[in-house]
Order: sequence, then structure tokens, then C-alpha cells
Amino acid sequence: MLWIIRVVKMIKDYLSLKSYNIEKQNEEDILLPKSNVLQFFLEDNTKITVRPSGTEPKIKFYLGVKENSLEQAKKSLEILGEEILKYSK
Repeated sequence: MLWIIRVVKMIKDYLSLKSYNIEKQNEEDILLPKSNVLQFFLEDNTKITVRPSGTEPKIKFYLGVKENSLEQAKKSLEILGEEILKYSK
């Protein structure tokens, strides 16, 4: 099994309205309405947003990557999606 290490650099918690910058070791307020959403920002500029479904007993994941081409972005999203599915079972 291949393990891919991903380092979280910031977490935004929209329920507590706090942003935690792990790199700078500080906390800031989020000036938006409360929402049951967590966002994880990784050192490779990947963004993972997690929230419960409003109508079903499910957790929804939204993934964002930054790459130099559409092909690289699709591949990165595929790998990231597989990683999340592997750990969500």
C-alpha cells in the first residue's frame, strides 16, 4: 500500500467561526454566518471542504486542487478522492 503524506496548514471551522493557522500557530475569527462546514487547506494548495448533507445521513466532501494543467488537476483529484474514500469506510 502506498501512503501519501499530506500536511494540513490551516483549518477553518465555520460553526465556531474560527480559522486555525497551524503554520503560524495563530487563530483568527471568521466573519461569515455560522455553518456546519470544515475546510482543510494543505501545503500543496489542496482544499478539502466537509459538511453534512442537509437531506440525507451523509457527509459531503468537496475537493479543490491547483495544478499546471487540466490533466494534472484531474489526476490529482482522482488520487485525492481515492484517498478519502479509503479512509471513510
